[in-house]
Order: sequence, then structure tokens, then C-alpha cells
Amino acid sequence: MRTKTPRKLSLKQNGFVADTIITKNPTEAIVRNYNVKDRIVAKSMASENLAKPYIQEEINKKLEDSGLSIEHLTQIHRRNLDQSKQLGVSQSAVETGYKLHGLLRDKEDKGNTNIAIVIEK
Repeated sequence: MRTKTPRKLSLKQNGFVADTIITKNPTEAIVRNYNVKDRIVAKSMASENLAKPYIQEEINKKLEDSGLSIEHLTQIHRRNLDQSKQLGVSQSAVETGYKLHGLLRDKEDKGNTNIAIVIEK
């Protein structure tokens, strides 16, 4: 059985990953790193990039390296369930983190996503 070799990202793909994390907006990341002016085309390209497992893995790796792991998000989410002050702000930050990890999509995104997160009190 062959061992799967990690795929090396292109310069544009690396820029896309970095700018997706910085801007929290994959469409904007495409505009910044690819020669694309049309936002509809950029949105389509962003969707294609995010569908590539090796790009999503790199985004997840960079998020974890910066301390924003799924475990950390789950801790914050769990804490939010137990409090009411600043809940909206904190929950919004958690949702952004889940989106960056590819675990949550915007309402306008018509794709199907299955989320399996167990939060225990």
C-alpha cells in the first residue's frame, strides 16, 4: 500500500489560506491572490478551493498553530452555554472559528454540510 504524500500548496493557494484566516472571507482571499475581479467568479473559486481537502487541512493546521483548535472552540462554546453576558459577541466569534475550520457555512451557501460536534456539560 502506498503512503499518501502531503500535497504542496502553490504560492497562490498559500496566499489564499493565509488571507482566508486574516480576512475570514474566502472570496476576498481569492481576489487578493488570484487575478480575479468578478466577485461571483471569486466566490465560485473560493468554494472550489475550500472543497479541496489539502487546502482545508492547511487552514485547520494554521488555525490550530495559532491556538484556535476545534477543542478550544468547543471549550468556548461550552462556556457560552453557561453564561449570558457578552454571549452574542462570544458566540459570533465561535461561529467564525467553526466557519474557518470548514465546520459551518453561511446561510447563503446552498451546499449541504453535516456537523457532528458533541458538547457535554
